[in-house]
Formats: sequence, structure tokens, C-alpha cells
Amino acid sequence: MNPALRQYLEPSPSPAERACGVLLHMTSLPGGFGCGDLGGARRFLDYLHAAGVRWWMMLPVHPVDRSGCPYKTSSVFAASPLMIDLDDLVEQGLLDRATVRRAAARARREGAARSRRASAARGDSSDRSDYAAAGAMRMPLLREAFREFRASGLCDRLDYVHFVRSQPWVDDFAAFAALKRAHGGRAWTSWPRAARRMTPADRERLTESLGEAFEFSRFCQFILDEQWGRLRDEASRRGVALLGDIPFFVAHDSADVWASPELFELDRKGLPRTVSGVPPDLFNRRGQRWGHPQYRWRTHVETGFAWWVARFGRSLEMFDAVRLDHFIGLHRLWSIPAADRDARRGRWIRTPGEELLSALRNRFGELPVVAEDLGVLTRRAAELRDAFGFPGMRVLQFGFGDESAGSRYHRPEGYPRKCVGFTGTHDNDTLKGWLESLPEATFERVRRYAGVGRSGVHEALIRRLLESEADLVMLPMQDVLRLGGDARMNRPGVARGNWRWRLSARQLSESSARRLRERIEESRRLVHNS
Repeated sequence: MNPALRQYLEPSPSPAERACGVLLHMTSLPGGFGCGDLGGARRFLDYLHAAGVRWWMMLPVHPVDRSGCPYKTSSVFAASPLMIDLDDLVEQGLLDRATVRRAAARARREGAARSRRASAARGDSSDRSDYAAAGAMRMPLLREAFREFRASGLCDRLDYVHFVRSQPWVDDFAAFAALKRAHGGRAWTSWPRAARRMTPADRERLTESLGEAFEFSRFCQFILDEQWGRLRDEASRRGVALLGDIPFFVAHDSADVWASPELFELDRKGLPRTVSGVPPDLFNRRGQRWGHPQYRWRTHVETGFAWWVARFGRSLEMFDAVRLDHFIGLHRLWSIPAADRDARRGRWIRTPGEELLSALRNRFGELPVVAEDLGVLTRRAAELRDAFGFPGMRVLQFGFGDESAGSRYHRPEGYPRKCVGFTGTHDNDTLKGWLESLPEATFERVRRYAGVGRSGVHEALIRRLLESEADLVMLPMQDVLRLGGDARMNRPGVARGNWRWRLSARQLSESSARRLRERIEESRRLVHNS
């Protein structure tokens, strides 16, 4: 068993036990101040426990950009300050309760007005996360709490000092965040030369000169770590395990690339030489240019994959298991000249995936990893997945494009035990929205497969998924609640309107939890300590 997990659950939770999970991002929880947070997360655990759910899967919990995309972050180590539970800071004496209540009331009024305007424009009545507003409302309160923290001498607390010393990434992130703020949010490659590339001594002098702005980011990460630890403890007591998500690539304008440029394919100005994407195919004759800098794999090998070990270590401090995005990247990556506007002139480069996974296993033992192996899976990537014993992913919605073997691969009756079955991922429409968008002929084929009348297809498909042989079945919360396409989380290729769907408090009802528990129990997925 992974020693990093031993303190939280005994026996250690594993995706290889027959169970059911729910996919819901932290920001989709109900609550005030623009988006869901750790306060709402602890309340959501009560719902999951009542429903007999074993796994709670989230999207990446790192700082987000203004669009709220959890896969575009300024750090793959840090957590988003927008998740901090402000009520907890009141309990600690760092914020005044009346101040928070006034701010919450103002947030509700402003949020309700924005929601009404946006809902009228969309033609629906669902709530939405507003990340710009969340930052504008939350950050002043967090700065107020930080000032009280400093004034009370709490920066000398042993647990705070230990956190900063035991997490080397914290100072890099805090310096990057403070510098970015000082330079008006501009990309780090546009900063003065002295701030772009620094020796360790330069960086130490810099952190001293940044003062309060530097210490504020440290404080936020400490509070997040403290609150997250309590979330894990409470999840453990309720028999709920946490499943995280590790993006394969990192953003160029991030603390990760700024602090360790030697790990990425950059030129002398710090700009990418080559970037990520996928080659042209039948759906896109120009391919896709994602734009992340490519890794300098030779350096990662020479350092024994120390950066990856630290990254996984941080993830396993926060989660019981993780989904590794773009698993095919452990075999090969499509590398595109950075100057190109599309992906046509890219080329495949091999990656040292086996060496990387071996280094991780040597450090952590058997890895609690779910491999995101969707799309065109190469034979070598499949061999790596199976050699390390990782479950792959199957997506029910992909099972009805046609009658090919590729479609049948995603139909529940063919699932092996070692896989995680989804109705859909965060990139899919909701199950109800998908069914409503199908051409009539395709819908009829799905209906015949489900073996029910038109109105019963949704429930029948979920039942087929739950009754499959897959050890773990993951249901997006939207599908648990039978929500339509307006509750979709992401539309790939669409620049605006993603990552904003939110639950309302009334949707987390006792009757909803009871119905889900009945489904889980009927499919023999009710785990003993749920």
C-alpha cells in the first residue's frame, strides 16, 4: 500500500474495488462568493455518504485563468485560493463574522443580478460560477485575514514554518504570483531580464524584496493545505475517497516553467521552441495546436524525474488516487514548431514513459492511477498501462457512433473489470443533453440497446453502466440529477462559457441521495464502509 495514503484510510481505497463514484468539480458546488469552495465540499461529503458513493472525482484544483479552465493554470503544485472556506477563517479569528456576512449578502445580490441577466441571455435558469467576480469578492477578504495572521505573529507557528520548508514549490509559486502582480499580469517572458532568470541567491534576495505580496501567497497555500487536510479526514470518516486529475502538460506562463526553464524546450528568451498538439486527422485537416511547451526529456532523465516525483508526491498528499490525463503522452507526443500556427508540420517524438513510471513506482510503491487512454491509443501506450496495472477509461456515450469495434469497445457489456466506466467526461454533453441531440435513427438504435421506451432510456443506460463488470463506475453529478445540455461543463473548441455550471443547494436533496443509493446497492457497488 502507498505509505503516503496509509494515514488516511485503512484499508487503502482502490479503483480496483467494485464501487461507484461521482464526478463533480469543486467550483460546481453551491455556496456564496461566486464559486464552490471547501466549505461546500465538506457538506457535499454528507450527500455522498448518504448515497453510498465511494469516490469523489474532481477536475484539477490548481489556480485557474479568468475563464475558469482548471487545465490552464499558473502552477501544477498550488491550489486555487478561490477554494478557501471563508467561514473557517472566521472560526480561526482571522476574519470578522459581520464583515463576511455583509460581503456574502452583497455577493448574493450581485450574483443574482448577473445570473438573471445571463440566464435570460441563455434561455435557462441554471446557476453559473463567475471566476472574475469570485476573485474580486474573495481576495480582499483573504488579504484582510492575512494581515490579521501577520499581526498576531502566526507566521512563526511551527505548522506554518514546517509547511513552507517541506513544500519547496511554495516559494517559487509565491514569487511568481507576486512578480506577475507587480508587472500588471504580463507573461514572465516580458519581465525585466533580472526577474526572468535568476540564480538561487538572486531569488532569495527577490523574495525578501517582494515582502507582503510574497508572504500572502504563502499564507493562502498554507490555509488551503490545512483546510484540505481536514477535508480528507472528514472524507475518510464517511468512507469517501478522493480522485484527482493530473494534466499531462503545463502552461508556459506558469511558475513551473519560470522556476525550472531547464526542464522545458525553450530558447534563450524563454520562449517555447516546440509546443504540444495532435496531428491532422479526418476531423481536423490542420490538426490541433494546444501550445504547451514540450518537456526537455533528457534533463528529466538526468535528474531521475525529480520534478515528476515531486508533482506526484504533492498530488498523493491531496488525493487517494489520480487520473493521469493524456496517457498516450507516456509513449509519444506530437511536437510542433512553436512558430507554426497549426499542427501540420509537427512530428512524433518518443517519451521515456516506462522510465518515468518506474521512477514513480520506486518512490511511491504501486501507483493509484487511472489512465486517461481515450482517443487513438497506441499499442505501446496500452502495454505501459497494463504493465503498471492501471485501469483505463471507457465512455458510454462513445459506444454508439456506429457498429464498429471502436464503438463497441465503449459499450458496458464489454467492459473488463480493470477499467473505469463513465457515462461521459467533463468534455461530453450531459447524458440527457446527448440523448436529446442524437439524430432520430441513432436515438432509436440506443433505445433498442437500452430495451425500454423513449422516456426510460436515460435510467436504463445508467443501469447498464452500473451493472457492467467495470470495478469502478463514475457518474457526472449532472447525470445523477438527469440535467440537460445547459448543465454541460465544457465544450472543447469553444472559447467561452465553459467550466461555469453549478449545483443549487436544493438539488442535494435526501430523496436524490436515496435514489442514487438504491441504484448503487442494486448493482452490488455499495462498499462496506459507505
